[in-house]
Amino acid sequence: MDKVYINYAAIGRRIKERRKELGLNQRELASRVGLSEGSISKYENGKVEDATLHMIAKFADSLGVSIGWLLGLEVSSMLTRREKYLIDGFNALNQSGKDYLLQTLEMAKVSNPKDSETKKDYGAEAM
Repeated sequence: MDKVYINYAAIGRRIKERRKELGLNQRELASRVGLSEGSISKYENGKVEDATLHMIAKFADSLGVSIGWLLGLEVSSMLTRREKYLIDGFNALNQSGKDYLLQTLEMAKVSNPKDSETKKDYGAEAM
């Protein structure tokens, strides 16, 4: 039988991230899901490695996210709001607008390098 690896540390990071976005403290989240504050800390720090689907569902419901998001199964779960905005904006452009934006991006990367990595030319195949 094939095993499925679950990254509990990543789930914990998502729980903590979303809890903070909602302005909740650990005690408030604990009350929502029916756990102790200490248990919430263990989940957020990836120290719980036997979470049931029922508990994951309770977290998802309490945090207003999908189970897939908590498990990292949704691609959008890996993107920030700003990144989603950029992608949506790019996808709304016609081909000319996309070409212009890619050229502008390349110029910005050359004039403002983040680090010393070799710059890649994404050209037309990036679309």
